[in-house]
Amino acid sequence: MKCLLGIFFSLLFIFAAPAAQVVNVQYIHDLIQQRWNITVPKNELLTDSSVVANMEYLLRAIDVANYKLNRWQTTNYVASEYATTAAADTVAAQQAVDGLIKFIGFPFKLTTIDTADSFQFTISAKGTFYVNWGDGKEEFFERTDTSEQLYTHTYDVPGEYTIALDGKATAYSNGSTTPAISFNNNQNIAAISGSLGQIFSTLANGTQPKFYYTFGNNPNLTGGIPPALFSGVEGKPAKNMFYGTFYGDKNLSGEIPAGLFSGIKGEPMEGVFYRTFENCSGLGGGIPDGLFDGLSGPPARDMFHATFAGCSGLTGNIPSGLFAGISGAPAQRMYNATFSGCSGLTGAIPNALFGRFDGAPQELMFGNTFFSCSGLTGSIPADLFAGITGQPAKRMFEGTFNVCTGLTGSIPADLFAGLDGVPVEKMFYNTFAGCSGLSGVLPAGLFAGISGDVAPQMFYRTFYNCSKLTGIEDGAFGEFTGTVQNQMFTETFYRNYALTGDSVKSGGKYLYEIWPDATKNYVGKMYSDDTGLSDWNDIPSVWK
Repeated sequence: MKCLLGIFFSLLFIFAAPAAQVVNVQYIHDLIQQRWNITVPKNELLTDSSVVANMEYLLRAIDVANYKLNRWQTTNYVASEYATTAAADTVAAQQAVDGLIKFIGFPFKLTTIDTADSFQFTISAKGTFYVNWGDGKEEFFERTDTSEQLYTHTYDVPGEYTIALDGKATAYSNGSTTPAISFNNNQNIAAISGSLGQIFSTLANGTQPKFYYTFGNNPNLTGGIPPALFSGVEGKPAKNMFYGTFYGDKNLSGEIPAGLFSGIKGEPMEGVFYRTFENCSGLGGGIPDGLFDGLSGPPARDMFHATFAGCSGLTGNIPSGLFAGISGAPAQRMYNATFSGCSGLTGAIPNALFGRFDGAPQELMFGNTFFSCSGLTGSIPADLFAGITGQPAKRMFEGTFNVCTGLTGSIPADLFAGLDGVPVEKMFYNTFAGCSGLSGVLPAGLFAGISGDVAPQMFYRTFYNCSKLTGIEDGAFGEFTGTVQNQMFTETFYRNYALTGDSVKSGGKYLYEIWPDATKNYVGKMYSDDTGLSDWNDIPSVWK
């Protein structure tokens, strides 16, 4: 309030006005007091403040009322519109006031659980902020820096309270994991409404707020995500901008609002949607078509790492254009665990789901992307990884389709056609493990571009329990050399009961011929239970 009074008193020395601009100042003061219980200081320099003042003085008095009511949302009035109003007429004065003072209300509110005895949150932003704690107590504070500050309120009587927040941020911390505001791990949040983006909006210079774990780990948070929660946040995203925003809020319900990120436009940034909805198992409905429409440009590291992981309540098809604007060289972990555990998603994986790639593989680029998406059906699109070319990367397809039991059809011959180089650690670790619906033969050339010295766990459980695969065409695998490596072929075809024909060959030789002295530590149970193979009786026991 001291700040408000300081602003007002600095406006008291006003130029004299023509007689046509006289107003009834006393009436205006009384009206504001009666309607909103706001006392606007009068200009004591005026000899007769009940009769004479100029319109500029009146408008600034009304500005103070707006300032108090609307928490620094400015009044866009045009002084000339009222400059000739003889506001000594109280009707005209009342109309002028009603036209200028609009109570907009608090942009963001939240409700506590009914046993809340305290509440706290942090702000790491510069600006002026206002909080109504819901028990008749208010707090007004101006921040002159962006350091993290904890704000705590204790209630005299535990119960359910509606907390309202307003203000305007003018600067944000440049820390890559520093949220503008955070309610992380707050046990007392029951529901949220309104817009945080109106308070923590994009600055004029393009600086973005971050919502890093802003609502993360709130076990009692229920209800839906407000559609306008981030309205006012627009433009190019920032690093880790929505990292873990709702992480672990398993009791959130309703659908993800279609326009939740509609203001975000431009190139993806590292970690921009990392873990955003991870483990929000109560969210339902489909993933909105166009949720990430504003993104356009080359992939960034961790951009969709675990975005929907554990969202078992999501239903429907994955939108075909969900990542359509993304094209260019792959990035590390770009789709790592994106849909992991989304067992409620159905339908086929869309053709070209991940946009257009042009470049070499990166570590964990598709690690566990569809892990345990048991509701997905249909065949794996042949062009799903089109454009990815060059030397394999560590763990590049680790667990990509692991336990996708509903996938059917044959594995496309050109699925990994762009790969060309020596093996690397865990490159196909668990890639198709548990895909019991896949059928047909492994096509010649599936891994043909990969050749050279073997690497640890390079095909560990790749086709584990793919019980409907019927054969392995000659040339499906590359030409492997070098000394044995830890678990390089452990359980690769474990429990592939339907396999017939020859086992894996490399350069015209069976693998067990290339490494006759291999032990279980390197190739254990590679062909366990695959008794239908034509060379079953020739396969050394350590391989089965």
